[in-house]
Amino acid sequence: MNISFIKNSNSYLPELDAYKTYIENNKLATVNIFTDANQINCSNTDFAWIFCGIDRIIDKNILRVHEYHSLSTPPFAYFKDLVKKQMNKNPIARIFLNTYVHDQLGFTDNAPVFYRDMGISDLFFKPSIPKNYEFDFIYIGQINRTRNIDQLLLNFKGRKSNILLIGTPSNEIYNIFKTFPNVKFYGRVEQNFIPEIARSCRAGINYIPNLRPYSMQTSTKLLEYCALKIPVVTTKYPWVYDFAKSRNANFVFVDAKFNPDDISVSPVGIPDVTDLSWDKVISTSGIFEYISSKAY
Repeated sequence: MNISFIKNSNSYLPELDAYKTYIENNKLATVNIFTDANQINCSNTDFAWIFCGIDRIIDKNILRVHEYHSLSTPPFAYFKDLVKKQMNKNPIARIFLNTYVHDQLGFTDNAPVFYRDMGISDLFFKPSIPKNYEFDFIYIGQINRTRNIDQLLLNFKGRKSNILLIGTPSNEIYNIFKTFPNVKFYGRVEQNFIPEIARSCRAGINYIPNLRPYSMQTSTKLLEYCALKIPVVTTKYPWVYDFAKSRNANFVFVDAKFNPDDISVSPVGIPDVTDLSWDKVISTSGIFEYISSKAY
């Protein structure tokens, strides 16, 4: 059995690496990864796995799995999701991040539905050697105005506390804050280096605007902070409230505007998230049992 994943060359998809590892470790199929839908045909593919986006595969005989790991983001988010709904027809299964994403997209056909939340790489569960903190806070993720990161960094203006940012900043954000002595732009980092860097910081910041769809979707970085046993400082929004309550977590909740010098963190109350390893999350979804049943 051949499973072909389509990956946009600019996309960050930790789930793709997780799927590949899971499939190969369990000897379920041969994995192909393509960046162009035109590369896929019946000779190299039994199942095509599309992270939607739009399904652009021409051959109608190829069986498809459509995955929706998020809703579209502004601008024109509603219309972008509407286009997805109208264009993406007839998969053998659809996978959604959660029930919220499923409900908002509103498909009405009979394609089987599976839920696969975000997981955590085993890299983040490895024991660490205690070290001195180089930074007070770390932020990992998109660094642009869409996520209100300009407001996050303004909170550090004139403060003693410093912050390390992992990710590629927009030119606008970088040019505004590059002269701040307590703001360090590290750039994009391969995932295997992130645990060591993050453990050099006193706390992880989960800075999510209380706006849909962001406020209703899983924060992968928050999960990774918990796996690393790093205290979490987070803004207030529905998903994180529900997660904290379900895990009896002791996060530090802050408003969009806060004084980092006033924040006191403790390792007490960091929740156990070993059940959210990628292997367990993918296995629990049941998607590969279903696909295997369709292969023969």
